[in-house]
Amino acid sequence: MIFLILAFALLISAGYYISTERLSWENGWKKIPLPTLKSNIVALTEKADFLTNQANSLDRLETVIDVQKRILNINPLHFETLWKLSRNTRFHGQIYASNVQIRRASYLQSIQLAERALYTNQDFKKLIDSNTAPWNATEALCIEDLPALHYYFLGIFSMFLTDMNKPKKLINAHWINRSKAFVKRMIELDHTWGGGHPHYDRALYLCQLPSWLGGDMNKAGEEFEKAITIGPLWVNNYYMRARVYRTKLKDKRGFVSDLNIIADMDPKDSDAPFPNSCEYIRQAQIMLKNVNSWFT
Repeated sequence: MIFLILAFALLISAGYYISTERLSWENGWKKIPLPTLKSNIVALTEKADFLTNQANSLDRLETVIDVQKRILNINPLHFETLWKLSRNTRFHGQIYASNVQIRRASYLQSIQLAERALYTNQDFKKLIDSNTAPWNATEALCIEDLPALHYYFLGIFSMFLTDMNKPKKLINAHWINRSKAFVKRMIELDHTWGGGHPHYDRALYLCQLPSWLGGDMNKAGEEFEKAITIGPLWVNNYYMRARVYRTKLKDKRGFVSDLNIIADMDPKDSDAPFPNSCEYIRQAQIMLKNVNSWFT
């Protein structure tokens, strides 16, 4: 009898843990505010782009984000600003968040902004409004939606990679599995977009999924190679191959080789966004000084 009580209590505890650790959020298409400002959007978007190409620090990146938020206060469905702010919000959380809670909030906000951007596609909107799950609505997306689709995936992946221990990853593996549909659609639309981003995204999930959900390190290596062939000047291709692929294979030589390619690069010579290029190059330099710590 005591054994049955203990077993029941264990099941209840396990169920509670799983329910509280499942990844969920209020979808971005349910969070569309009304305009609160009137101003010249063209001038502000040009200003945001200009400032982005100088954003090599926290203060400068936050200045860009403030301008982009102002644009959305004028037009909450401004597609270009939605996906660019999604990109910058995720990056801000990844690099500058002072604790896990702030980083997680940044990733969730990035996901919601990307969702709102995708919702500007009227065919996709109709499917979502009819309660179709987003991973079952990807056929409605077109080539113009690629940036939003990429940062939607990347927000989910970033949370999975950096904010979850092994039990949480197991509980939420279905989200990375669902992401296959997003990446598949990206490759169908244009596999060369963004310096091979669709192949880069596929490589990321192939590295993280367990084999029983389709993870495959050999295929991940092939996808990284495709991305690098298409986008040899995109520093993220080398940085993430070193971080999530080389480390998992215990490939110290490949790890060093990838990071050496970008460590001395001028950020202005990279095709990746300037803030990201600055930080990935800086991180590569730090990682090369502490190689063994990545292989303990």
